Order: sequence, then C-alpha cells, then structure tokens
Amino acid sequence: MKLSKSLLKIMQKTNDISQNPLLAAIDINFIEEMEKESSADPEISKIISKMEGLIRDINIQDFDELRQIYTTYGQAKFYKELKNRFSISTVPEKKGRRTPDFKILCGEREFYAEVKSFMMSGGDFKYKTTMDDAMDAQIDAEKQLHGGKCVGVGEQIIQPHLKNDRDYDSFSIRIVIENLIDKFSQNYKNEQYNMGDTISFVYLNEYNFTLYGSGSNKQKIVPFYFDHSRRAPVSGELWTAAFGKIGMPVFKSPEFEEAENRDGELNDDGILVKFPEPKGVCFYIEALNHHGEIVALIRYGEDKIEELISKVTELYNDDQNSRTYHLM
Repeated sequence: MKLSKSLLKIMQKTNDISQNPLLAAIDINFIEEMEKESSADPEISKIISKMEGLIRDINIQDFDELRQIYTTYGQAKFYKELKNRFSISTVPEKKGRRTPDFKILCGEREFYAEVKSFMMSGGDFKYKTTMDDAMDAQIDAEKQLHGGKCVGVGEQIIQPHLKNDRDYDSFSIRIVIENLIDKFSQNYKNEQYNMGDTISFVYLNEYNFTLYGSGSNKQKIVPFYFDHSRRAPVSGELWTAAFGKIGMPVFKSPEFEEAENRDGELNDDGILVKFPEPKGVCFYIEALNHHGEIVALIRYGEDKIEELISKVTELYNDDQNSRTYHLM
C-alpha cells in the first residue's frame, strides 16, 4: 500500500474517535507529491521507504513510531525546500557515530544540515492525555446530537508547553523561549556538527510546538518589537532563544490594560550562545493549514554562512540585529 494511503487510513481510524497532533501535522497532499517525485529522486525515495517501514502495522497509540514518522516528515519538509536551491544529499549513517542529516553544496562550498522536529513538552504522556481529551470532546458533541441538537460542540484545551508546573502561565513568552532552548539541548549531539560547517534546521509545526501568539514570523527574529494592539514591547522569542543570556529580561504582551508586561528573566543561555558548533539555526514555522515559512538566525560576520542562508530565506537576522532595517 502507498505511504499516502497508509497514512490516510491511520488518520481516519484516529479521527473516528480522537485526534493525534503528530498525525494531524502531516499534509497528505505533500506526501502524494513526494510519491510522484520518488521515482526520479533517490533521496525522496529513501525518505518514503523509511516512513513506509515505520507505519507498517502501526496502531493509533504507537507513539514511538509516530514520533519517528513525524521527525522524518520534518526532514522531508526541509529537503523539499532546499533541493530547489542547492545540490543536496543525505549523509550516510556510520555505525557508532552520529552524523548530520544532509550535505549541501552551495557553489563550491560544502555545508551540512542537522534537522530537528520539536514536539509537545511532556512526551508520550502529553500526547496520550491530548488524545483522551479529544475523545472526551467528541463524546460531548455526539451526546448533544443524540439529544436532539442540530449542532454538537466539544471543547478541548491543548497546552503544548505545560510541564505539570503549578505556576504555568499560558500567556508567558519566556516559557516558549526556554522550551525551545531545552528541546534543542535535549537533542544536541556534538558529533553531528564536526563534519564541517553545519546549520541546525528546526521543524516547528503548530499542532505540536506552538510559538507565542503575538507578532509575525519576522518579528520573532528580532530582539523585541512593539505590540501596537497592547501598546507594549515584546521579546522576539526565536531571537531570544538563539542569542539570549541568563538573566536577560523577557517581555510579553500584557493580558489586559495595565497588566504586567515583564515576563521574568531568562534561566538559560540561548542556543547559539550555549553551543558554538552550529553555525546558525533555521526554523521552519508551519501553521495548522500546512503553510510554512523559514526564518533563520546566524552570528554576525559569518559571511559564508550568510551567503548560504540568504539563498534559503530573506527572513534572517544575527546576534547584532544588523538586519532589523530589512525586517521591520
């Protein structure tokens, strides 16, 4: 059975009773496009084969396999974006050694790409409770229909950044920033960055890792911007996640007029402060409708890295905020 049909089958089976964000993130149209291209592109064929192996005999709560499918899907998203701009190939895996995912040729220069796919905080337990809550919401809606109502409504609240903290604040931008740093740190392997100049590519799908609600994507890669609707400065969460330092004040949109704007101080150094090996971080930000946009952060003065990144996206910035004129 084709990968697209296998995925559609497990999605329909899941959606009959609940919803799984790892599956909801996958765009079947994108998978079908990959299937059409796989005969002419051996790299896409490898990705398809890997996902087919993972989905075989899967059930709706096989979270380990679903995580791997989602991670591989994130790699496919970046591969498709990059293949139209560069010569790109997968790096062969080596026994007992961690390697980056892709090798990129930009002119005569060689770079590497390591892809990460970020998910909800809380691991399998969070996904299980999210599915349980979706099932309860569906049951509520069906009860209303059986009771004679023309429309049944079920309500579910999903909190992807909640870690069972009693002081959890759903309006906090600092929690999002620190989760970005924490997720990267958990997945960081030094040897994946020592084959040459390596960029981290991070897949952020809104079903599984929601960014702060205020501000456009380009506003997320500057140190701060002004939220005109709330009349307050707000920290750019991706810039701060890359270049923030311990003790740096963080600012959020106030919940209401004269509510607090300050969101505490950062408890960890940013990704490109904490880890010198990655030459930059590209974020693929994907909305619920599967529309995606790439933004990037690099260190100031890295000219050859900027040359590469500028071919990937116009939306990039550095630790000196030198691109703010083009972004704001």
